[in-house]
Amino acid sequence: MNRTDYLGAMATLGLGAVLAALLLRPVAGERWFDIYGVATVAMPSAVAAGLVLARRYRTLGVSPWRAVAVAAPVILLAAGQIGYWMTFFGLGRDGAVALAILRAVALDIAGPWLPLAGLALVLILAWPLAAAGRAP
Repeated sequence: MNRTDYLGAMATLGLGAVLAALLLRPVAGERWFDIYGVATVAMPSAVAAGLVLARRYRTLGVSPWRAVAVAAPVILLAAGQIGYWMTFFGLGRDGAVALAILRAVALDIAGPWLPLAGLALVLILAWPLAAAGRAP
């Protein structure tokens, strides 16, 4: 995959993810989208981006398995988000209260660091994507 095809595929993928989110929000409803929506769009987008990156890596002579390291964190975070809420709603009243308390405690401890962790994750994941786009 040459540089132009790679950049075009990534731009198309990004536009598709934004459009999917914009269309899914009114169709699925505000509450559902707030709980599951971003993760539902992020998971297939990360898989597709990983596949495009793997094709680009093969062209560059780099192991395509490195693309897994880019896609896996997003897929795992999205699966964790979906899994948390499915567990929350599946536990019933007592289990959901306990899970909500654990989440509140975890957010209280990690809360101030979450924006920094998110920024670090974005920068770390953007580096290989940008490097693949800069390579000839």
